[in-house]
Amino acid sequence: MNGRQSVQDQPTDETPQQIVERELQAAQEQVRRVAAELRAGLAEDDRLAAEERAKGEH
Repeated sequence: MNGRQSVQDQPTDETPQQIVERELQAAQEQVRRVAAELRAGLAEDDRLAAEERAKGEH
């Protein structure tokens, strides 16, 4: 190692467990956001499919 820290390095007072917990929380939040986007997309697909079925019934 050259002793330089990257911009992404966190303060050294963080324990390895704290780093892992922080990264886990960030990953969980990202999963929540993606899941919400998927649910919204599926709901829109369902809505559009229902509209198409309704058009076919007339």
